[in-house]
Amino acid sequence: FQQMGIRGVTLNLGYPLLMPGFPDSDRYLSYYRKVAREVRKRGMQLAVEQIILYSGSAFTPFDFKLGGMTIEEYTAEQIQMGQIILDELAPDYLTILHEPDTVAELTGLRAVLDPDVATAYVKEVLSKLKRGSTQIGAGSGSWSSPLFAEAFAKITGVDYIDIHIYWIDPGSIANAYAMAQSASRHGKPVVLTEAGLYKSLGEGREENWRALTAGRS
Repeated sequence: FQQMGIRGVTLNLGYPLLMPGFPDSDRYLSYYRKVAREVRKRGMQLAVEQIILYSGSAFTPFDFKLGGMTIEEYTAEQIQMGQIILDELAPDYLTILHEPDTVAELTGLRAVLDPDVATAYVKEVLSKLKRGSTQIGAGSGSWSSPLFAEAFAKITGVDYIDIHIYWIDPGSIANAYAMAQSASRHGKPVVLTEAGLYKSLGEGREENWRALTAGRS
């Protein structure tokens, strides 16, 4: 990657992978420490997305349940894991909320589909983290409402807006522009920690989002 001219590496670290008590969490942490050292050895920047670890799907070998948590318990857990990431890896960028709809789907915490609740979550996490020199951001996928980006951009402690782009249907394109404009209005840069280069129209994604927010999926 360095020889190709790529100047940064993004890691997706899924909760609860690094939490004490998760099987082999110390081994995972040791591995990612080595990755962070190799990135810096090459003069590259490190970005970390604090996501939810997929379970029971084709995306992962893990099989565990995250249901039953309250939003308060989930917030406290994410603060703990976020601090582990900051203390042990000291990334240049840390995204503390990346896709509210994915969080809701994987945890059952449908409250985060409300931009006000998601904003309160981001504020609470920010208030507890000791970030050092790490820039901290939040965002959503371009298939979600741009209201998330607008709300996050207003938060003083948010350094950047993270946008994920995969589909090129008209709705996703319009949302991405609106999200970038929200960031610009509030003097925040945009970071794309995830962008699919395939030309997919994403048929059905908008319908899935509507169903999820309406409580039907």
